[in-house]
Amino acid sequence: MNLNYFKYCLFLSVLPLISIGQKNDLTNWNLNGKVKSIKESSYFAIEKNGEFIKDSLDLYYINQFNLYGNKIEDKRYSSKGNLEKNYVYKFDNENRRIEEAQYNGDEKLIRTIYYKYDDKGKLIEDVSYKEIGKIDKKITYLYNEKGNMIEDNSYNSELKLQKKFTFKYNENGNKIENCKFSAENKLENKYTYNYDLQNNIVEELCFVAKDSSNSKSVYKYEYDYQNNWIKKTIIYNAKPEMILEREIKYYK
Repeated sequence: MNLNYFKYCLFLSVLPLISIGQKNDLTNWNLNGKVKSIKESSYFAIEKNGEFIKDSLDLYYINQFNLYGNKIEDKRYSSKGNLEKNYVYKFDNENRRIEEAQYNGDEKLIRTIYYKYDDKGKLIEDVSYKEIGKIDKKITYLYNEKGNMIEDNSYNSELKLQKKFTFKYNENGNKIENCKFSAENKLENKYTYNYDLQNNIVEELCFVAKDSSNSKSVYKYEYDYQNNWIKKTIIYNAKPEMILEREIKYYK
């Protein structure tokens, strides 16, 4: 399987399970307790003697959270420990994220994203800038009557529609379907999800419309005393793909 394609699928799978805009990041990430920081390391996985084990390190993130349960900084490092990206967040008086600054490994600003909310506190728009005053990308969001995000639309720098995602949820508010459409409203990919009792994804089915292919990812977890996962094994089409490990620190 193409590694970049897998990372794209993985990126979709780790997006917040519950729609963003009205809850803090701990809730959006399905985390329990007063999390202070998470170091999440991604390893390529191999099978040995019938077991799936870690092989080489791919990359790792260090996420910092404030006392209100929102991320204030994310740093991404290469397998050699070199800083690749740094994401810094700002919040308003209601603890809503209003700005995200993205820096490269040399701490040079490469993108700034500004977030806009409606009068109910739901995220309705974010706009990205690579240069001051020049829009790079814009995303708008729609919600259902339960407050779950059901659609986002991505526009380019000329504000022309590039792609659309639609979402469906179960009674717990967990995302069970994610469809990607082209600017011409043609289905490109469809993802469906099943969950465990901790509301973590245990199975993901992916349909690619271009070649009518299907794939299946299975996720297996180990949990800490706060019932947060600290190890996730990803099995793609019955073969080991990645192992993610978390080191979670909590506020006392």
